[in-house]
Amino acid sequence: MITLRGPAGIDMGLKPVLNFKGYMVGNGVTDEEFDGNALVPFAHGMALISNDLFQDVTTACNGIFWHYSGTKECFDLLLKVDNKVKHLNIYNILEPCYRGPVAREIETGNVNLPSSFSKLLGKTDRSLPLRKQKFVRAWPFRAPVRDGIVPTWSQILNSERVPCTDVSIATLWLNNGSVRKALHARQENLTWELCSDMISFLYKHDLGSMIPYHKNLTVRGYRALIYRY
Repeated sequence: MITLRGPAGIDMGLKPVLNFKGYMVGNGVTDEEFDGNALVPFAHGMALISNDLFQDVTTACNGIFWHYSGTKECFDLLLKVDNKVKHLNIYNILEPCYRGPVAREIETGNVNLPSSFSKLLGKTDRSLPLRKQKFVRAWPFRAPVRDGIVPTWSQILNSERVPCTDVSIATLWLNNGSVRKALHARQENLTWELCSDMISFLYKHDLGSMIPYHKNLTVRGYRALIYRY
């Protein structure tokens, strides 16, 4: 919406005139149909599933994977796709998926942090709110973002664990008093946590599909970079 206001202001002759050339979207949402159907073609394009499996599942499901037809053949083939990708790191398929092999040590504060963090944060016996990974449905075929409350990973997966993520260092760093002061964060007796469920109470998706917004900008010659990190 902010991006749309820039070109609109240019068209209206508002001052100052922006030298608007394009826009970037990181980890963006498009719509439930586009995003919901994206995983199977992505897995095929990255050679995570074979050509034969891709053709079979596309035919059986009529190219609709997020809201599949309900036939047993479609369902069984989607399970095959899921079995091919379920243990991968959903944030970076080239990196291993963290599953908490040293979770007990980290929870008791006995963890080997990088020396730079040890100097900054010091040693602590305080238990850390580590979210350990164990496999659940980590590649949500049928969990696209719809209008309304946007669920967090813990809500989608019915688990307190964030997939493939070791948040011990980030948790220590962001809950350090000196760090909070440097970031001008409020000094409250609260614990920072990754993917807090509080987000769901504050953030709602109510703009529908993003495709018309992209078209509105790109047909006017503005360049777009849409990426995931």
